[in-house]
Amino acid sequence: MRLPPPGIKERIDPELLNKIIGKSLHNNGINLNYEYAVLTDNLDLTLISENYTPDSNNDYYSSELFPEDLFNTNYLSLYFPGQRNFVFKSLGFMTISSIVLTLLIILSFITTIYIIFRQKRLSEIKNDFINNMTHELKTPISTISLASQMINDPSIPAESKNMKNISRIIEDESKRLGYQVEKVLQMAIFDKGKIKLKLKPADINDLILSVINNFTIQVDKLGGKISGELNATKSQMKVDTVHFTNVISNLVDNAVKYSPEKPEILVTTENMNGKLMIRIRDKGIGIKKEDQKRIFEKFYRVPTGNIHNVKGFGLGLSYVKKIVEEHQGSITLKSELNKGTEFEICLPLKNNV
Repeated sequence: MRLPPPGIKERIDPELLNKIIGKSLHNNGINLNYEYAVLTDNLDLTLISENYTPDSNNDYYSSELFPEDLFNTNYLSLYFPGQRNFVFKSLGFMTISSIVLTLLIILSFITTIYIIFRQKRLSEIKNDFINNMTHELKTPISTISLASQMINDPSIPAESKNMKNISRIIEDESKRLGYQVEKVLQMAIFDKGKIKLKLKPADINDLILSVINNFTIQVDKLGGKISGELNATKSQMKVDTVHFTNVISNLVDNAVKYSPEKPEILVTTENMNGKLMIRIRDKGIGIKKEDQKRIFEKFYRVPTGNIHNVKGFGLGLSYVKKIVEEHQGSITLKSELNKGTEFEICLPLKNNV
C-alpha cells in the first residue's frame, strides 16, 4: 500500500525553489523580478515569496508540482510585477520603429508618385514649349524666306518688286524673330542669375503712357479702347527702363490677346501707403481659379482650346514676375472667368528720386 507523501512544506525548500525558478527564467532569457506562491488544489496559499501580493491586475502563470502525486495536487503560481512595463517598453520600441518605417514607406511612395506626375507635367510643358517655339520662329523665317525669293525671282520685273515694301517686311520680321529669341535668352539668363538691372531715374507714368500709345493703333484696329488713369503723384523711381517697359508691354499685350472681341483695357497708377500701385485691367476671357495658381510659372500657358490661337512661349508672365521682384516689388492677379482680369504691381517708393 502506497503511503501519502509528506506535507508540501516539508518537501520544498523555499530558498532552493527560488534559485531553481531564477535559474530557469535566466536560461530562457527572462531577467525580470518575479514573485511566486505554492497553492493547494483548494487554492490555499501554502508557501509564498517575500513580496507576493495577490492582485487581479497581474497575469499569473501556474504549473503543477509533483504531478505523480495521487492524493494532493499542488501548484506553483508565478507572476512578474514589472511585466506590463516591460511589455509596453518592448512593444513601444517596436511600435515606434514600425510607425517610423511605415511613414518612411508612405512618404517614399508619395514622393515617387509626385515625381512621376511632375515629370509627366514637365514633359507636357516641354512638348508644348517646343511646339509653340517652332511655330513662333517658323512664321518670321518663312516670311523672310518668301521675301528673299521675291527679290531673287528673275521672272518678276524689278519695277514690280516694290523693294521698299519687301525690305520693310524683312526688317519687321527680323525684329520679330530677334524679339522671340531674346525672350528665350532672357529667361535663361534669369535662371542663371547673371542679369544685372541698369537702374536709372524714370517717371513710371511716362513709361506707361508710352506703352499705351504704342498699343493704341493695334487696339483701334480691333475696334477696342485702351486708356490710362495715371493718378500717381509720386511716380519718379529708379528702374531699368527697358525691362520695366517690357513688363507693362507684356501685360497689355496679354490683355489684347485674351480679349476675344473688342479689347477694353484700362491702365491706372496711384500712390497708396508709401507705394506705387500699377493696375492693368481688361474685360477679356478671364482665367480659371485652378490656372491662376500657376499663371506665373515658366512655360505655363492657360489652355484655350487651340495651342496656337494665342501666340507665345508661356514666358511672358514668368518674366514679368521676375522683373518686378528684381525691383523689390510684387505682382498679384485678380480674375473672373468671362469677366476679365486685373494685374496689380506694387512697388516700394523707398528708391524714388
